[in-house]
Amino acid sequence: TGGEANAADGDGAENPADGVAARVRAMVPPENRPARLLSDLTAARIVRAADSTRQLQEVLVDFWMNHFNVYARKGLARVAIVSFERDTIRPRILGRFEDLLLATAKSPAMLVYLDNARSAAEPSRRPPAFGRAAYSGKGPQGLNENYARELLELHTLGVDGGYTQSDVTELARVLTGWSVGLPRAERPANPRANARRRGFEEAAPGEFVFRERLHDVGEKTVLGRRFPGGGMAEGESAIRMLARHPSTARHLARELCERLVSDAPPEALVERVAARYLATGGDLRETVRAVVESPEFFDPSTFRAKVKSPFEYAVSAVRALGSDTDGRAIARSIEEMGEPLYLCAPPTGYPDASEDWTSSGALLARMNFALAAARGKIPGTSAPALAPPDGDVLLGALEGKLVPAGLSAASRDAIRRRLEDAPQDPAERRALAEALLVGSPEFQRQ
Repeated sequence: TGGEANAADGDGAENPADGVAARVRAMVPPENRPARLLSDLTAARIVRAADSTRQLQEVLVDFWMNHFNVYARKGLARVAIVSFERDTIRPRILGRFEDLLLATAKSPAMLVYLDNARSAAEPSRRPPAFGRAAYSGKGPQGLNENYARELLELHTLGVDGGYTQSDVTELARVLTGWSVGLPRAERPANPRANARRRGFEEAAPGEFVFRERLHDVGEKTVLGRRFPGGGMAEGESAIRMLARHPSTARHLARELCERLVSDAPPEALVERVAARYLATGGDLRETVRAVVESPEFFDPSTFRAKVKSPFEYAVSAVRALGSDTDGRAIARSIEEMGEPLYLCAPPTGYPDASEDWTSSGALLARMNFALAAARGKIPGTSAPALAPPDGDVLLGALEGKLVPAGLSAASRDAIRRRLEDAPQDPAERRALAEALLVGSPEFQRQ
């Protein structure tokens, strides 16, 4: 990388960095590098969620990573997913939505995942300065609507937000030329002399670049608004327009209420949250505040109304048990429960409704995880003792620590009966009690 760049610009003398780069390549074969990145990123996500004192922030990171889902096994996204979470999502989850939306639109991970990096205008609509000839080489060959469609349907307006197929096509035209820097093997031989002439605007490999050469300079109309063909600026303007749209406010409000309140939130709450979003110019801090300070958020009818996702369940178990973890084996457990992080292939992201996580197989996987966690059988994860192994007070002591809001009478009776039949070994009884509490319906609900 750095050694290759220096060698290309040098005078032929041996560069010490070349030897370092060669040794790194020898130690980490190319086919293993993306897998290692994903493994490290997944483990770090779990450790951060388990250890952070900013739990709302971690909940919102999970929410927005699903809202702006990227499948981490597609092309450049294998590597770019690290920056997508760290540099695009995390710094903006309590800022303005339009800034977050624009950042995701320029993210190499998103551009590659939803194919906009390979979207190009028809030859007759490209800038005259670059000629009207069709693009030659390995680059984009035609219009791709994937990102424009998901931008409207999932990221902003919602499926019933009032757009048409024509709006999808026109928005895709607006966003032509939004791409990523080419790998070295695909860059022109003399980029400084030929970059703009050939449409290879200079950018580091894998970074966002606007390719004027591939942009549609014709007039477009999106949601009734005309865009005259003003280069990258018209794409930014279209994205900001979508972020400020009333349908976007309602779509985001509903998703946040579904995530934080219930699978079927009251319409009055959704409308109030949407109104707050619009009144504050899409301020996400104030929008979230409108949810968590609402009467509906504290209403007894919404208490334990939602089932935790596998990620939430595993992290909450680690926190409740007081375990330390390196996250790696926990990641495998989350995958076994149905939610491998960063690997949701559809752009919808993982579901948030309780019914999607409560199949018999999923619940069995959760119980197996609870048993392994309580017994210290998850590699890289500790299992500290939470209470003295006293049979008379064991269940009450553990319930107060693991399920402080309390069990239902049915759950408590079921656990007590199971403990009566358990081995008399104190440590085993304590581990079993911990597992049954972590596997209880009450613990599995938010």
